[in-house]
Amino acid sequence: MELKQINTLLIEDNPADARLIREILSDVKGLSLHLVCSDRISTGMKRFHQGPIDVILLDLSLPDSQGLDSLSRVQTQAPGIPIVILSGLSDEQTAMQAIQKGAQDYLIKGRISGDLLAHAISYAIERKRAAEALRVSEQQYRQLFESASDAILVADDDGRYLDANHRAEELLGYRRDELIGMTLADITPAERVGIGLKQYDAFKRLGRMTGEYTVTRKNGAKVEVEFSASRIVPGRYLSILRDITERKQAEETVRSRARRQAVIAELGQRALSGTALPALMNEAVSSVSETLEVEYCQALEPLPDGSAWLLTAGVGWEEGWVGEAERGAMENAQAAYTFACNGPVLVEDFEKETRFSPPALLREQGVVSGMSVLIPGRDHPHGVLEVHTRRRRTFSNEDVLFLQSIANVLAMAIDRKKAEERIEHQAYHDALTGLPNRLLLEDRLSVAVAQAHRRGEILAVLLIDLDRFKVINDTLGHPAGDELLRGAAARFIRSVREGDTIARMGGDEFAVLLPNLNSDEIALQIADRIASSLREPFHLEGRDLYVTASIGAAVYPHAGVDGRTLLQHADIALYRAKEQGRNTLRYFSPAMNSRAFERLSMESSLREALKREEFLLYFQPQVDLNGGEIIGFEALIRWQRPEIGMISPAEFIPLAEETGLILPIGEWVLRSACAQNVAWQRAGFPPTRIAVNLSVRQFHRENLVDTVTRALQESGLAPQYLELEITESVLMGKEMSILLMLRKLTDMGIQLSIDDFGTGYSSLAYLRRFPIAKLKVDQIFVRNLTTDPNDAVIARTVVGMAHSLHLKALAEGVETEAQLAYLRSIGCDQMQGYLFSHPLPVEEATRLLVQKKRL
Repeated sequence: MELKQINTLLIEDNPADARLIREILSDVKGLSLHLVCSDRISTGMKRFHQGPIDVILLDLSLPDSQGLDSLSRVQTQAPGIPIVILSGLSDEQTAMQAIQKGAQDYLIKGRISGDLLAHAISYAIERKRAAEALRVSEQQYRQLFESASDAILVADDDGRYLDANHRAEELLGYRRDELIGMTLADITPAERVGIGLKQYDAFKRLGRMTGEYTVTRKNGAKVEVEFSASRIVPGRYLSILRDITERKQAEETVRSRARRQAVIAELGQRALSGTALPALMNEAVSSVSETLEVEYCQALEPLPDGSAWLLTAGVGWEEGWVGEAERGAMENAQAAYTFACNGPVLVEDFEKETRFSPPALLREQGVVSGMSVLIPGRDHPHGVLEVHTRRRRTFSNEDVLFLQSIANVLAMAIDRKKAEERIEHQAYHDALTGLPNRLLLEDRLSVAVAQAHRRGEILAVLLIDLDRFKVINDTLGHPAGDELLRGAAARFIRSVREGDTIARMGGDEFAVLLPNLNSDEIALQIADRIASSLREPFHLEGRDLYVTASIGAAVYPHAGVDGRTLLQHADIALYRAKEQGRNTLRYFSPAMNSRAFERLSMESSLREALKREEFLLYFQPQVDLNGGEIIGFEALIRWQRPEIGMISPAEFIPLAEETGLILPIGEWVLRSACAQNVAWQRAGFPPTRIAVNLSVRQFHRENLVDTVTRALQESGLAPQYLELEITESVLMGKEMSILLMLRKLTDMGIQLSIDDFGTGYSSLAYLRRFPIAKLKVDQIFVRNLTTDPNDAVIARTVVGMAHSLHLKALAEGVETEAQLAYLRSIGCDQMQGYLFSHPLPVEEATRLLVQKKRL
């Protein structure tokens, strides 16, 4: 049997959506369909009038029409043709209105298959035909149909009922003989009798009336009806009543769902927009109380030991009831039971509840019913969201779903707040030891100096360096070295006073700030306690290791009157302690300034190194974790110093930064890296990116864009093959000028990445503003991510943050297969590290390209 072809008109202005619809319909077996397309209503209607069209597929967002107006225009110009809405918006209210206006179906783009759309088309045609047939039938047999299925009442001029059919008896609960002689007032709720009689008088004048009305059954129950009343002969009036209670309830259910979805969506938007968590919690409990029409709603957080609960937000009927007024710990058996059940808990009547009592806080308020759900968390629930009412109530599944949805929004906000707090903590604390970092120490030192100046007190700064740490680290490995640093930090903490600050400055160097001193003897005593704390051995890798420390001290105001000077002089004293045999304490004295001359000597050598071209580049490959191929190199500077040998950047870059020599050195690195990348491309290797680190001083030079442009032009390198790595600190301060600088670079085609992410001070809010393409997970987190859950969480958070911002994530310092496996499991995109390759001179890096080495 030959299938009849369905002529279909698609009105869709998105070519991609139109192609997709054509493709999915063409894949439907057994469907004979001819599809014609138009991108707007005006041209679509012209096409409609050119030939037979069986059905119209309509997008509501078009160049010449928007929303439900599009449906109305098409219905006006193509009456009788079935219309199926294809929308990109999942809007229940719009869908309901479209169906009410006569659309045959409402489908969401992206959620439809060919079979579903084909079924909707066929069903729309058949339903339209059926509707048309029904309309004709109703015109012919409406009186007969209504007489058979609807309640019919016949009244006289005085409004007294003369007759009623069986359906009227069923609807109103009276027998026919009881209804005869009754009036409209007898079946109208008492509070609406006056309005009802006015309506009846108007009906008698007009002779016809239709509408909706509320009647009262014999048992007192109210019934919503749709009525049609007319004068059939003089002195006789016919009323046809149809029970629409279920329809009204369904409509109210739809409206209620829409209101609840709007509340959830609004609260979700508030959470995403960065609303403070306490304010969001208060908004949530208020919205729940209003939407569910309950007197009490509270959000509770368990104490760490689970013994009691903290009220974090609450609303109640009684004036002065908790909320902001009372936040003390309290018992709550219902919350505890909700935790134990790990799911929603509903109570219809607390008097009959045997599992637990109502919350003590509300017991005296006479609550009868209640409901509670968990506020979920990634590792464990954050708390409980509860509602209570003084009225007996059976909470529905939709009530539970709404309350849980609000709890989920709160969970998202809490998780986000905690993630931001973790990143904020990372900005001011050392990831390995948890101690304050240099930034926080310098801030506290600045405050302490100002306070000492006002009070006429003294303070001391101690710099501590663990002797022979590098030997231990190189011999036993990084994990043992890290364990030693954590152990030493713990001992230092026990050696100082409350209010003193211990910070990790980097590597094996610690700093101690000792404010509020009466004499430098106290500093000496504390330094002695610190040194003594190391006398007990450390148990590492199955052996006992003895560690000593060199300590340099600078005392305010003798060794300096500002924080920077004190740190510099403490560093000079530390250097002298190391020179004099280690395991000792040295106070700064002016004679120690000879160290400054040594630094000047290195500065002079650095300047000569530029002239003598003693610098060279090493290249460390960056690898794609999906395909395993090399996707680029990071250019790393080395100093080949005559008579000394290769010098690590860690030994001269800090001095270069301090003296400003980093600017010409950085420009040399940039030019050389671009030139080498071009050389590789001209040798026939596939184009890859070369990554170059920019220092803070380089970045804050106004001519940075000119410098980069000049390097690209001189080398001939296309901008898309250059990546500039910046640190998080670059993004702090002078936000607008930084943003303009970054946009100039990215507009050229250059890619920007954040180096050593997680060790600086930026936040999610900062990252969102800047045109960054990649986050590099710092190796201090990668190193222990398979053994330290905290580092694993940080690495996962950074990768997740990158992906949430549509950025790539690259892990630095990958050294083991276990680290690689974990990074792949969390979706990290790229890596670099010793597992694949050390930084290599250009010849060996070229050899990797020749070999096409893969991970």
